[in-house]
Amino acid sequence: MLRAAAEPWLETPVEPVIIGWYQFRTSALDGSQFGIFRLQFGARAWSTGAYSFGGSNRPVVPKYEAQFEQQAIALRKADWDRLSASLLRPDEQSKRESARPDVEMFLLIDNLSCHFGVRSKSSRQEVYFLVTEAGLEPDPIVPKVWFDAWPGQANPPVFCPTDMPHAPNRRNAAEVARHVRWWYQTPLMPPDEASERFGALLKLLFERLSCLGKAVAIATSPHRFNDACGDANWLAAFVDGWLWENGVYFNSSAKTLASAPRALHEAMGLLQDVLTSSVRRKLAEYLGSESASPDTLILSSDERSHLIALSCSTDNGGPVYRVDPESGLPSLVGVAPRLDWRFAECGSPAGDKKAETSPGQVVQFLPLSEWIETLGADEVPFEYPELNHV
Repeated sequence: MLRAAAEPWLETPVEPVIIGWYQFRTSALDGSQFGIFRLQFGARAWSTGAYSFGGSNRPVVPKYEAQFEQQAIALRKADWDRLSASLLRPDEQSKRESARPDVEMFLLIDNLSCHFGVRSKSSRQEVYFLVTEAGLEPDPIVPKVWFDAWPGQANPPVFCPTDMPHAPNRRNAAEVARHVRWWYQTPLMPPDEASERFGALLKLLFERLSCLGKAVAIATSPHRFNDACGDANWLAAFVDGWLWENGVYFNSSAKTLASAPRALHEAMGLLQDVLTSSVRRKLAEYLGSESASPDTLILSSDERSHLIALSCSTDNGGPVYRVDPESGLPSLVGVAPRLDWRFAECGSPAGDKKAETSPGQVVQFLPLSEWIETLGADEVPFEYPELNHV
């Protein structure tokens, strides 16, 4: 059963691949525990109850996620928690047939090898096996990947069985590059699926964006921090020096629209398409949730080609991707500072006339290699979210 679950992932280049099971206590008076699956595919991790529901209104998910879900459903139906508990010495709780086994398990697929661990949460017994075609063999060196649920925590942390969860030595360029690329440039879909689901959408959006001017950018943030009161559902558009944004901090969006050219209005309409087509969610499906976690999302087209940039409106940096004109897929090229204020710097602050001088580039960023070189210094141009506490 375990070998069959691991088979589809044995030759995948993505790491880690983990099918885990953990338990957390419910609010019931009897202190009963609830079991749930925790799955990880590269930098993407999520929880699922793995129940089969009928109907045609199920959400569309990437193929790899749907395959994981089907495997989890099969494991649940096979009572893999009870089967796993039989590998441990029986304790008092497990002697009660009515009680669910007090166990946690993980199945770790590491290239061509497959490891399995099971642990009793009450007695802390734990055993490890190498899963082979012949069966289970003792495995004394497998990394221990546990899904301990903290009180009240529905999504426990998942630790990669390498040195990835640990902050890299920022003076080691190769280590930092590997760490950043693992978090922000680990494709979670095959290229053909990604091109169909995400690349085609980006190609269309950027074709329309590039037709609006020589230097065009549109931005959105669900809640942008503006040093005063915050801008919920912040939107901004920039076309060849003309700027519009709906922020409330020292800004009059109505005055801007009164004299704005048609191209700026069209850029605002394109912003709505970015929101309704869920570009941020599709980016997370393709490259993992960390890629889309900074709040400010920018699509930009200028002399440097098409860029997707993310940054935090609380001064932290974020990843910058260049969109391939053929496939439409983004690839990591650099690191950006806080970018929402760049709109005000590039456009006309008064909003009543076209700016006489404009940098023409809203997205400021450092190429990844150049940014890594600065990490050995006492100060860096701007921070990267994953390295803030290094």
